[in-house]
Amino acid sequence: MPTRQTSSSVRGMDITGLEGEWDTVLACEFLEHLRQDDIEEVVDLLESVARQRVVFSTPNFPDFRGGGETIVGFNEFEAHRSYVPREFFRRRGYRLLGGGFGNPRNLLVRGLTRLGLASSLHSTTRLLPRLAEAVVAVKDV
Repeated sequence: MPTRQTSSSVRGMDITGLEGEWDTVLACEFLEHLRQDDIEEVVDLLESVARQRVVFSTPNFPDFRGGGETIVGFNEFEAHRSYVPREFFRRRGYRLLGGGFGNPRNLLVRGLTRLGLASSLHSTTRLLPRLAEAVVAVKDV
């Protein structure tokens, strides 16, 4: 099986082990922890090692925050350093789905939540990703 060579780091992140090809590359709730300047390069890298598809999930709204306390102490990697809008994925040819009902930036979501209807609407975000808490981006390569 032919392999594609990748560099061993992206701005200091060790990516050893991504060499080769993978049927599906799945990156859940990962991109928002990178610096904004690194997003394009990391997405390029993950697309380059996928043979069939790439799947990302990331917050559907800017959710910047610093590191946080965990059960083992303070973790600087809990920080959300970037935001990847839906349009970024659309431009790259991804299909968009939503995950979870509850984009707090959406007025309709806020109104339905106040009315107590949010829990019955989780499945609607598959077809209406702008209402979702997270965007799920899928691309067949």
